[in-house]
Amino acid sequence: MPDPELLFAEAVARFSRAYEEQTQLQRLALRLQTYALTLLALALLMAGWLVWQHVVMTQEHQLLAEQMRAATQALTVQTEALRQHVVRPGPKGQGVSSRGSTSGS
Repeated sequence: MPDPELLFAEAVARFSRAYEEQTQLQRLALRLQTYALTLLALALLMAGWLVWQHVVMTQEHQLLAEQMRAATQALTVQTEALRQHVVRPGPKGQGVSSRGSTSGS
């Protein structure tokens, strides 16, 4: 018959090894969870940055489109004013030619 103290010592040694392995597995799981949460946080940060860039670019595009419309309208007004100046009759009924000189001189 085996010695009960020896059996007890072997059982305690196996239990200690199992406990140590479990502790190491828990530490590994904690490290993996930390790594996964870090990756998730970085992904969320990147997604937030992309959304922010989209909003900024959309606003910038709208501002540039408004500026272009305003510039186009200003050019249209200036072109129409020049066209009217060229076609408008000068003093004493003389018209202004396209070269800027008066006709009839």
